[in-house]
Amino acid sequence: MDITQIPEKSKNFTPLQLELLKLYANNPTEEELIDIKTLIGQYYSKKLINAADEYALENGWSDGSFLRTY
Repeated sequence: MDITQIPEKSKNFTPLQLELLKLYANNPTEEELIDIKTLIGQYYSKKLINAADEYALENGWSDGSFLRTY
């Protein structure tokens, strides 16, 4: 796929999907694909950890305090 053929906006693809199409149009190596998957996993992991931390703070939990509630 030629990167010049990938539209900036689309009704069929999300902005993330369009960016990934641009990325994959450059024919990344298997190692680069693994790196990309790792980066995406780290991104979502960080978001989940931050959401969990925020939830804990909102509920007055501290390290280990939730263990005492069971």
